[in-house]
Amino acid sequence: MDEEIIITRAGGACEMTEQGIRQQAKSQTYKSAHIATFEKNMRENIPIGIIFGSKHTLALAAMPHRFNVGAWFQVTAIWAEMNGPHVVYMFRFQKVNLHEKSWWAPQNSPMPPAVRDYQTKAARASCINCRGESPQIYNEGWMCVSHGKCPNRGKLDGRYPPSQLTFSQDFLAERTQWPSGAMPHSELVPSDRAGNSLDQHHTTSLAAWKGFVCPKCRCCNSRIEWDHEKCQAKGCGYSHRIYHPIVPHLSVLPQHVLEVHGHAVSQDEYRGHVDHPNVQYLSHWKLTTYKLCEDNFVTHFFANKHINGRPGGANDMFLAMQEGDSLNLKRSYLKNSTAQGRQLTRHFAKNFGMPYNYIAAADSAPFSEAPSAIMESLNRLTWASNVVVGGKPYPPRNELLAVGYMETQKMDYHDDGEKELDDLVSTWSLGAPGEMFFRIKKSYAHPVLSEATYNPKSEVVMGSDYWKERATLNNIYITGTSADFQQAKTKLFAQINKDQETKAGAEARKKRVSEEEGDDSEPAEDDVRKEDTKKGSRKGGLAPWCLRLYLRHGDFVVMHGAKIHAAYEHAVVPSGKLRYAMTARYVRPELVNPAEHWRGKFTLSQGNAYNGDIDLPVHT
Repeated sequence: MDEEIIITRAGGACEMTEQGIRQQAKSQTYKSAHIATFEKNMRENIPIGIIFGSKHTLALAAMPHRFNVGAWFQVTAIWAEMNGPHVVYMFRFQKVNLHEKSWWAPQNSPMPPAVRDYQTKAARASCINCRGESPQIYNEGWMCVSHGKCPNRGKLDGRYPPSQLTFSQDFLAERTQWPSGAMPHSELVPSDRAGNSLDQHHTTSLAAWKGFVCPKCRCCNSRIEWDHEKCQAKGCGYSHRIYHPIVPHLSVLPQHVLEVHGHAVSQDEYRGHVDHPNVQYLSHWKLTTYKLCEDNFVTHFFANKHINGRPGGANDMFLAMQEGDSLNLKRSYLKNSTAQGRQLTRHFAKNFGMPYNYIAAADSAPFSEAPSAIMESLNRLTWASNVVVGGKPYPPRNELLAVGYMETQKMDYHDDGEKELDDLVSTWSLGAPGEMFFRIKKSYAHPVLSEATYNPKSEVVMGSDYWKERATLNNIYITGTSADFQQAKTKLFAQINKDQETKAGAEARKKRVSEEEGDDSEPAEDDVRKEDTKKGSRKGGLAPWCLRLYLRHGDFVVMHGAKIHAAYEHAVVPSGKLRYAMTARYVRPELVNPAEHWRGKFTLSQGNAYNGDIDLPVHT
């Protein structure tokens, strides 16, 4: 990196080692989406805005902020070289505006020349094997950097070069003239931070929440608070209040979708070991219950327009959640992020009631100070929980998490299995639809199976590898003879070993084809969402989802059973630009500081307790 040139390698085709080191795992290809994109930018003169991080070791000057707006750059060269046995691609970026001195230039560096030399180029030569022309990029000598499968690619005099190379000054000094009159497609620093103000959802759009550049100090900031943009640079103090238009629930329904009048038609999906649900009707409510494993169930309560339209119903709560700023929803920093630096959740949240280890006491507002929307949500979630447990002695819920989702936001796979919580969790969906996915955790989905150490007394989780066969084998251990058990075990592990050999061969063939012809690029964010939460992924032992719930405005979900949180995890992927979710749980007081118990205390008068709207007439 210098005042006008940046050279970097393409991302992708890497993996993390057990030691936490990111290394090249396979060759990159010119067909990769992220490499082809830069090639298009170079071919069509599409500029790229580059952001500088303060931890970049090659920066010429100290960066004023953690992330800083650089400038518009053009792609002037893309080439391939070798990183050990793997092909990697390199990019050369050149600043578009060569007439102005770069703000990141050293203080005493000279001003850029008034007249530029666009004719002088680094020496070039053609490869005797592939006939492709390449510039001399490194001082150590010329090498073929062709995109094709040339045996000379990345070699100096027929040999692979040393790992440390130095760039040729002639290659660094090259300058490519930006087309006269060509203008970047957008502002480098957008002046309209909120997006299209004619859109009633513009304040919750992706453009509005993803981040902003401080107009005062030009620091790049994340949007942390629901109702404010606040610069995080020390000493800046910039703050901008965001006023969200209050919108009705009808505005967030998918296009051409009508409200449900009677009992809803389920759009849930289940597969694998999850069998047909049990369906029942409770006045206007329709309930479908799915068995994930023994004594562990997920119940989906389907609402309709009549339930939602009652006083205190989903329609009222959706409006109440938008009014005022008493909820104080915020994004939190992830505790176990694998990325460099601090990462924020992709949703806004606020905790009410009893705190626990996951939620600090200072971050949990007491129910005595909670808005009416929170307490009414708790009222209705308590009813849904009681319906599921059928009179079993469960204590009243004493904690509620309010979550707000803006456009493209989601909650990744997680569980509610903290030791402070019991096994009954209920949630209320308000606003735009959302999809909720359940899958078996990696450690349960793919247990380590060995014939020598197999324990017939170990638990078998439905849906895990060979769960039916292992359940049958364990039953033989209990009811049959030792000889019967040994014979059945030998037969089962013969099949397991055969399957593993077949799978290993298939994966090796797939990897070979991928390196020769395929796309090595890592999935974009939307692709990850589609693969991990919709189709599932076996990469790294992750199991595909076994249950997908399609949640409409006003629907409840109740999870009942400790194994749902120990062996399973769930994710939520909303659609639309505005959705809220209220989740009620019970925090065990004996595991919380007694001085904080008052935060979770509340009383509902008998006359105000929600009864499921059983007084609504049912029309057949």
